[in-house]
Amino acid sequence: MAQSRSGGAYRPEIDGLRAIAVLSVIAYHLGLPGVRSGYAGVDVFFVISGFLIGGIVLRERAEGTFTYRRFYARRVRRILPALCATMLVILPFAWAVMTPHQLRYYGGAVVSTLAFLSNVWFYNLIDYFNPDALLDPLLHTWSLGVEEQFYLLFPPLVALVARLGRRAMGPVLAGLALASLAVTLATSGMRPTLSFYMLHSRMWELLGGVLAAMALPRAARLPRAWAGILAASGLILTLAGVLALPAPRGWPGPLTLIPVIGAVLIVLFASSGPARWILASPPFRSVGLISYSAYLIHHPLIVLLAISGHEVTTIPGKLAILVITLALAGLSWAMIEQPFRRHGPLPLALRRSLVAAVAGLAVFALGGHLTKGYPFRLPQAARAVLAYADSRSPTHARCALGRAEALQIDPDRACLHNPDARGPAVVIWGDSHVSVLTDQLARALPELPIREFSLGGCPPIPDALNILQQTNAPVRMSEACAWYNKTLRDWILAHDEVKIVVLYAYWTNYTERRAFDTRAGLVLADKLYAVPTDAPPDQDDAARLAGLTAHLARLVNDLRAAGKQVLVVDPLPIGAWDVPQDVARIIWSTGTVPQHLSYPRSAFDDYAATARAMLAAAVTGPGTQRLDLSDRLCSQAEGCLVFDGAAPLFFDTNHLSQPGVARIVPGLALAIRAIAGRLSP
Repeated sequence: MAQSRSGGAYRPEIDGLRAIAVLSVIAYHLGLPGVRSGYAGVDVFFVISGFLIGGIVLRERAEGTFTYRRFYARRVRRILPALCATMLVILPFAWAVMTPHQLRYYGGAVVSTLAFLSNVWFYNLIDYFNPDALLDPLLHTWSLGVEEQFYLLFPPLVALVARLGRRAMGPVLAGLALASLAVTLATSGMRPTLSFYMLHSRMWELLGGVLAAMALPRAARLPRAWAGILAASGLILTLAGVLALPAPRGWPGPLTLIPVIGAVLIVLFASSGPARWILASPPFRSVGLISYSAYLIHHPLIVLLAISGHEVTTIPGKLAILVITLALAGLSWAMIEQPFRRHGPLPLALRRSLVAAVAGLAVFALGGHLTKGYPFRLPQAARAVLAYADSRSPTHARCALGRAEALQIDPDRACLHNPDARGPAVVIWGDSHVSVLTDQLARALPELPIREFSLGGCPPIPDALNILQQTNAPVRMSEACAWYNKTLRDWILAHDEVKIVVLYAYWTNYTERRAFDTRAGLVLADKLYAVPTDAPPDQDDAARLAGLTAHLARLVNDLRAAGKQVLVVDPLPIGAWDVPQDVARIIWSTGTVPQHLSYPRSAFDDYAATARAMLAAAVTGPGTQRLDLSDRLCSQAEGCLVFDGAAPLFFDTNHLSQPGVARIVPGLALAIRAIAGRLSP
């Protein structure tokens, strides 16, 4: 972020625009009501950055005063001091409250942020089995990665285009902006995570600001009345963009044009008129001046409170965090940003302090990697519980598929357990929950060959895909799920040796669009839901569930018609808490191991009712059976156990640990053996 100057003149209204951007982002992350699309504040920041920094590069190129050394030195002095200070301040708090796994990955985020690659880091890290990435205090620095990657490329690009002549600059940059926008619109729906984090789908926003800087001299010649109208329109569009947009299917996308166009109109025309009076007013201008530090500080504050178990949920509490953020940002601006941004050579003491900060952070990150998160901070009992976070089956890594692998699935080569067994062949088909139990199940049924088909986040329903609750966009590569299920269905129907098909999944994950209230002090947010591929994803829930039921019933009927016995496992309880992490934290803070952790059975029964109704409607007729194993984990007296005093029964919020698997496998093995017995001659 640069000073709010264009052509050397201070633009206080741009600081006001920064204030709108940063306040909308903070309010959105706090969950304050009335800020539906505050994430768009980042897009406004990109326009401002392109306008100011890109404008400086073009102006200095035209004047013949541009040097790479001075340009990148300014970027370092602008970005790194406050960033390093924020990361150093976070360290003692992270040390005190983060588990080893979290702290280790925080160290990775530190290094990637210092290298301006945090957008790449988080894109590769955020997946189905690493939800901790979403609680990283530096997650918001992805935008710095995008911005600085742009400025690594932009000056050489300008130099290259300049060889084509002065008139080429505008058309070439406009062409690149349009190409970036086109790619974004074409891909953000199906590749939302890639589009959100990567430079190629954000470049058009930065170039929009650059093109505005190029057009500024012509814009200045517009009559003041027209300029005022356009600036006011820009302010309205920007406010609509950060306050009122509906959750889109992909961001950035078509709706992103609203705040981006609004910001472009403001930087071009708001040098006078009502929009300038508002944006240049002292409150807006003051917040804009400290916006960079406020952006850096707010997310770590929110995340560390959540990790430590003190998540703020009340409106007064959230407003208090906003006030604290702005106060700390003011201190950072005065004590860190300003000394490093003064003109002239950087004093030796400041240079040494910056080098020492970077080196210290790098040493911390390296130590965290080598020690796997400094586990000695925790008592032995807590570390023992945390070890269950890796309580997957021995065959999980080999047999569980990711969605990219699903597109190349060869069912004949999928994991086969007990390959020498002579009994009726069994297929167990479902999502990642299948991969955690099949090894134990196969050992309980040594007489039966069991072929495992497990794909994370993919219910065994052909013609279904998953949608993210927050954005209404398809889950990353979700189309692979539908293709994979059709491939498996056709393979099973074509193989007469397969006699028993077990469908097993985290059914409530796909049917529900509401949070899970444990009625024990925890409400677990619902992250996704499934929709039929042959219907619009925004259809009402009754139609959506009817479509899923019809597709599942069609699958069951096809399997029955092919002579298969179908066993469907009813919804099982989930952990709700991140059980190893939360139990370890209890031990860490209290020094005692809890006797057990559970929630009322009635909470689970209520949450599972919709999924049970779907299965009841779809799984009917001879050769089908439903199996309810929830009693292995739940009772009316104890509720649904997630920690039994000896071990976590889940290794995260919903996947059974191996001790949890051991509770349900006997019942499942008994049901399969009974079916196999009826098939024997």
